[in-house]
Amino acid sequence: MRYENLWRLWLVMAITFLVTPIPGYPQSQTERPGLMKGKPVESPEKMSGVWESSDGSQGIVGLHFLLTTKVAGAPTTLAGIPQTEEHLMIGVYQRTSLQLRQGDHNYFMDTPDSGVSWDGKRLVLEWTPRVAGDPAIDLDLIYDKHQEIWSGRFHRGEFSGHVMLRRPTVRGNGAASSLTGTWVSNRPGMNGCVHIVQGSDGTLMGWSDDLQLSGRYRYANGLKPPEQTFEQYGDLVKAEQTGKNSFSIEFKAYTAMCCSRTYIGILSDDGLTLNGGWQAGPNQTPINLAWRKVRGDSCVGQAF
Repeated sequence: MRYENLWRLWLVMAITFLVTPIPGYPQSQTERPGLMKGKPVESPEKMSGVWESSDGSQGIVGLHFLLTTKVAGAPTTLAGIPQTEEHLMIGVYQRTSLQLRQGDHNYFMDTPDSGVSWDGKRLVLEWTPRVAGDPAIDLDLIYDKHQEIWSGRFHRGEFSGHVMLRRPTVRGNGAASSLTGTWVSNRPGMNGCVHIVQGSDGTLMGWSDDLQLSGRYRYANGLKPPEQTFEQYGDLVKAEQTGKNSFSIEFKAYTAMCCSRTYIGILSDDGLTLNGGWQAGPNQTPINLAWRKVRGDSCVGQAF
């Protein structure tokens, strides 16, 4: 497939995703934008992804942030390139299983019409269920970007209390998986970056970033690069250790669109490289792909 066709396919998928109605989320042709729409986003990876806390029993409560930013022009790198917030989707969940499951989340867009107020530091969300069985939700949380903690009131369904939400991490004497960390692939675009974390119960989980570097693509027949691109941060993935040094990562695992895609890789002895490939699936052919572990939690500016 030519690069321009790949770009068109991604753009169609992105638009479809952004306009698909979300259960529990009101749709309106005159919907008011969120307070942060169009505002600069310095470090998209710092907030996107998953934040969790124990519910004091046998479960976990948490937030999932799926952030879409807009970039002007056709960049060949995102290092030092201004990004502004375009959309923020907020998932509120409580799980009792090791893995997140379909139905654990309630999703809301960052708009006043959905009961959300987000000013870059304080998140307030009030939702009265309109369908029997849906949980009532009431959040009032403050984000400390230096300590990387969300603190405040968290009410979803039967759970209500003061929480401190952090990135999932192994606690106490638990051994961290060698897969935890941030990985960049040798190909830019969709699923080009993945963040793997490990919960206090030892469960692997993670999220991926789609970094669209349209300035690196070739365009045939006089076509010009798009005048703007949309970068997406925080799409949930499923991760699992399948052998001594082998791992599987299922991308787009929770999306309603076809199709999830699974990567199987073998970790190198130094723990810095994951070698393997995409598995065959619906409309997908197997492709070899390598991942490199990066320092910190960002793929922005990394060489693909």
